[in-house]
Formats: sequence, structure tokens, C-alpha cells
Amino acid sequence: MLIDIDPKFEDPVTGAICGAIDGNKSRVDFIRLQRGVYQIGHFNFNYMLPGYPNDWEDFPDMPGPKDEYDDGPNEYGVCDSPTQFMEALGDFLEADPGQFVVSLTLIRKKDDDPVGGWRWHKWGPYIGKQKRDGCEYLAQESTIEEIYCYHVYKKKP
Repeated sequence: MLIDIDPKFEDPVTGAICGAIDGNKSRVDFIRLQRGVYQIGHFNFNYMLPGYPNDWEDFPDMPGPKDEYDDGPNEYGVCDSPTQFMEALGDFLEADPGQFVVSLTLIRKKDDDPVGGWRWHKWGPYIGKQKRDGCEYLAQESTIEEIYCYHVYKKKP
């Protein structure tokens, strides 16, 4: 099930570093989209989890259907929107007795560097529905204007 937490940087130095890396200190904030689902402006949500790393699994086994290779939904990847993520994986997370939180980071083509910018292959499987051109960089895609990177964390029992 998805659970609410109070995400914040326990260490102000870590928060400052995340803000500096992302080039905008205001992006270290978060927006609660719904119970257990948070939009953040960086890729370090794990450092905002209370009790991290002792109380959280970074790469938990995900609930959901498995294929013949015992592969199921991935704990991190790329989606089109928070709504699309919840349509794809929300029911599985809600039905599981484990306690989960999800971070989503918006990536916009207009804000990205066309060379050396955001690259598809580094962020996990794309579960979205938009038509990709197969480019290496988001900035080179002809029709996709924005995507979200997601990461699912599970609270340890």
C-alpha cells in the first residue's frame, strides 16, 4: 500500500548539494500528488526518506504480474505522467501489504541540453504510451516534450 511520509532532508548539507547539482535550490522541495506519491525536482528522494537508509529498500521486488523470466514491474523507470504511472502500477502497489512511497521527477525537453542531456537508457524501462523515435537523448525526440522518472521505495518491515 502507498503510505504518506514527511519527506525532508535530515542533513541540510545534502539538501544544499541536491539544490546545487540541480541548479535551482527551490527544486529540492516536493509536491504531494496523492497518498504516497511525491513529485520532486531532483533524483535524490532517498535522502528525504525518514530513517533512510536503515528503514527503506531502494530496489524492492515490485508487486505485479511476472513474465516467464520472473520479471515484473520495475522499481524505477520512465513514464508519461503521474496519472499514467498510477494507471500502470498503482493498483499493484495499493494491493500489496508492503508500505511504499513513489518519487516522480519531471524532465522537460525544452529545459534539456540537446547534447549531453537526459538519456533514455540510464533511467530504467519506459512504461509510457508516447511514440518514441528511438533517439538517445530526450532533446532529440520529435514528439515527446516531457516525461517523468519514477522510483519506488519500500519501507522495511
